[in-house]
Formats: sequence, C-alpha cells, structure tokens
Amino acid sequence: PPRSTLFPYTKLFRSQDGIITKCISFNKYKTEYYVSKLRFSTRREVVQMCEEYVRGVVWVFDYYTKGCPSFKWFYPYHYPPFMVDLIRYEVWNLPEFESDEPSLPFVQLLCVLPPLSHKLLPKPYWRLMKYTNSPIKQYYPTSFNIDYEGKQKEYQGVALLPFVNQDSIKQSYETVCINHHYRNMPGKMYTFTYDPNKVNTTYKCSYGAIRRCKVKTIKE
Repeated sequence: PPRSTLFPYTKLFRSQDGIITKCISFNKYKTEYYVSKLRFSTRREVVQMCEEYVRGVVWVFDYYTKGCPSFKWFYPYHYPPFMVDLIRYEVWNLPEFESDEPSLPFVQLLCVLPPLSHKLLPKPYWRLMKYTNSPIKQYYPTSFNIDYEGKQKEYQGVALLPFVNQDSIKQSYETVCINHHYRNMPGKMYTFTYDPNKVNTTYKCSYGAIRRCKVKTIKE
C-alpha cells in the first residue's frame, strides 16, 4: 500500500546503537483491513471468508481436472483473507458443491454484462438493464468505486460492483415474453481426444484449417 496509507500502522524502534527505524504493525494493519474493507466485526466472519476462499481454490482445481463442480457458486467477497488466517483456522473440511445446471445464455448474459452492453441481448431484455423501475436495476450501476490501494497499474484496481443474485435475475428474465430464440439454447457437449491411429484429415473452421488433424471428436 502507499506510504501514506501505512503511516497509521507503523511503529518506531530504537536499536542498541540508537538508530530509529520504522516497522509496520502487522496486526494493526490486518485488523484495519478486515474492518475498513470488509466491515467485519467478529472472528467468525474471518473464518467464513477463509472457508469460501478455500472453496474457490477447490472449485478452480475441480474445474480444470474434472469439470465445472458448480455453475452457481461464486466467491462472495471483493478481497481475499490473509494467508496467516488461512493457516490458523484450518478450514479444510468443506462440504461438496451442489450439482446444478448451467444457466441459459440470456440469463448468463444478464448476470455478467454491464449496462452499456445491453444491445448484446435481444431488445425485449434491454429494459431490465436500463430502466430505473427494473426489479434488478441495482445490478447495473452506471458508476462504481474502484479500490487502487497498493496497486501500481489502473487495471489492477478492485471494482466494487454489487454481487448478483442469480435467482432474482432469472425471475426477471422469465417476465419477458419472447419467442424461442436460437441464441438462447444450450450448446452440445463435445470431447476432443488425440488419436494417433486416425487417418489424416483436414479440420476446417472460420479461424483457419488444421491439416493432418488426428483429433477424434465424441459428442456427449
């Protein structure tokens, strides 16, 4: 963090040689971090945050090794816990993720798009993102704070956006009457595996051709 930010958390130490040095009071800074950024007031809140953080690590590991463990789970904080707290509370015995189904494409877009990108959705859905009387308008702020503390580049800032309630988004989505749209259909699942015994073929697509392709495609 910037020097001005750390000033309240510094201590003065005098060595035997009479040299005075400054040192950060880690405990004071950690306490201020949890209080000012996360509005925590109890240890239990820190423990819950550590649990969710570890669940996030497990989610990423499962995603890349087994497949998406949950389509609805999300990390419900803008900031991570301190590593010393992850070690101290030993939050390793966590419940399994509940299996669920992916959202329809339009519901997913309503969950992630900023208001200026509303035209990526069919026109009947625009009012959900633009109109002030929309029941989910709070999820599409036109301005928001960005926390740059300790950052050196603009893109490193933490965007303090509201967390989306997917159930509320889905309820509002269902109030819009629109005919079945080809863009709102779940896609097919494919598995691509390398097959050294496959006859050389050329795979063609809009991005270019792959010659001598030995990838086998299996539709699930």
